[in-house]
Amino acid sequence: MSKKISTPHYSQDDVFFGVTDVQDNDVDIEQDIIDFFEQEVQAMDDQKTEMLEPQDNPFSDIGLGDNPFDDINGDRDISSGFEDASDVQELILDDDSSNQRKPKKRKKVRVAEKDMSDNDRRIMMQEVEDKSNIFVFGVQGSGKTFLISSLVYYMAAYSDGAIALKNEDATTEEQLIFNQMIEMFDDENAPLLGRTSTSTYNQLEINYTDSDDMTQRTFSFIDASGEHTEMTYSNVGRMTEGRFPDYLDTMLRSDAKPIILFVYDPSFADKGRQAMTLRKSFEMIQEIESEQKTVFSKAIIITKADLLPNKVLRGGPKNFAYHNFRVFAKDFFLRDEHGALFYNMGTFQKDRDGQEFFNINAFDQQCPELLLEWILEQLKSSSKKTKERSFIQNALKWLRIN
Repeated sequence: MSKKISTPHYSQDDVFFGVTDVQDNDVDIEQDIIDFFEQEVQAMDDQKTEMLEPQDNPFSDIGLGDNPFDDINGDRDISSGFEDASDVQELILDDDSSNQRKPKKRKKVRVAEKDMSDNDRRIMMQEVEDKSNIFVFGVQGSGKTFLISSLVYYMAAYSDGAIALKNEDATTEEQLIFNQMIEMFDDENAPLLGRTSTSTYNQLEINYTDSDDMTQRTFSFIDASGEHTEMTYSNVGRMTEGRFPDYLDTMLRSDAKPIILFVYDPSFADKGRQAMTLRKSFEMIQEIESEQKTVFSKAIIITKADLLPNKVLRGGPKNFAYHNFRVFAKDFFLRDEHGALFYNMGTFQKDRDGQEFFNINAFDQQCPELLLEWILEQLKSSSKKTKERSFIQNALKWLRIN
């Protein structure tokens, strides 16, 4: 039986620091542009709906073939160079003369598109723009999926609020994963989650109702394969794309302000490659922030903190970051509002057959509690700064995505 190393108690002020304070930039519009948009809107009102083609109208229903997850005839390589994902569910149309659309069947998975068309990008942006997207970046095996799992389990079992998976938008795989995330922390006989496939990604949309004010928020956890984070960094003998896959890049460029969690595993053997991969991902996110004239909420999560000596833990996560992956930490902490947290989920053990399982009596509530409080704080802060879009801002947004 493994020995659990006790960790000192940290308050939220000890492990997180800074509050994001970014103001949205106002857009100055000249009178001739205003007149142009007023004419365009009037023309759209006068035009009959049946004369519009679905792909020309961003507010119409998505037509057959517009969805990057459809592969009706099998003519298109939807996996775009990744592993086989041929079991993706398609849309089915009625065969009767009325040609009415049947209810959309549930997708089995979300395909991790490496190269997307402009139309597919536009559709994805519309799907994610109004959600509280939480991205988790890190090399493969660093604990990204387990981090999300511990948050989900904490919200379900210990938080003051109530949670539920948003079933109408979940894929078959996401429904199974959500259930397994809770089961593996609640049942020693439940299997642990495996690694995320390189051909797919998961977008777990979870409704969380706060018991204090009964406010419901929807968290959208983006669980991507570690290989997709690693695609951003190349070194000698290991050439990559040097960028995020298109599906990640598209979601990051949507109007929604995401929360970014960088996961660092101190037990990882190749510490230099891990640090440089996170640094490169951070640089690409900074480029997107610069283009959009905004700043995303970000934090470094140092996983497997139960393996670190108490002396190291007492020094704090920022100090640990400077000493162990300074090449990434130095630039990251130039902004005081960027956070850091030592993270421990509890104790994992092995049975007589060598199968690993989670000791359900050793779940660490403190870490997910602090992380959830920080996420809620960022969402509230972002909500206060979001202004009601004017008519012109909506028109500009419509023009940009067409």
